[in-house]
Amino acid sequence: MDIQEIQFDLATRDIYLKKIENQIMAKRRLLLYKQKELRKTAKHNQFLEEVQNDYATYYNFIIKQKESQIRSMNIIKQYLNDIIVSGKLTKQDIVEAQKEQASVLHEIDNVKVSMNEIMNEANGLKYEENIKK
Repeated sequence: MDIQEIQFDLATRDIYLKKIENQIMAKRRLLLYKQKELRKTAKHNQFLEEVQNDYATYYNFIIKQKESQIRSMNIIKQYLNDIIVSGKLTKQDIVEAQKEQASVLHEIDNVKVSMNEIMNEANGLKYEENIKK
């Protein structure tokens, strides 16, 4: 083996090593970029998680409010029923109390429908969220 062959082999090896070094540097830049993007995504997901928690709190508040409305209207309905049954009302007052009682029952139904819609929407979101996981 003469010197020219050795130098050529060394030159080829140097070129090969330089290519490997360039590939390593490219991989390093790619990994740093991906790490940076991952940090951004993690921050974004944390923000979305906080938003989701806010919505859950709001949802729970609305459901409690609707349940409270139903309890209050049931109390009113029972009060109207007690007045009607007590016999201390005129026929006109009884008719009026029955109208009010029907109105309260209708409003209770409306609140229940509204509450069910909210609960179904929330369950649908939870279902979609579980699918994404």
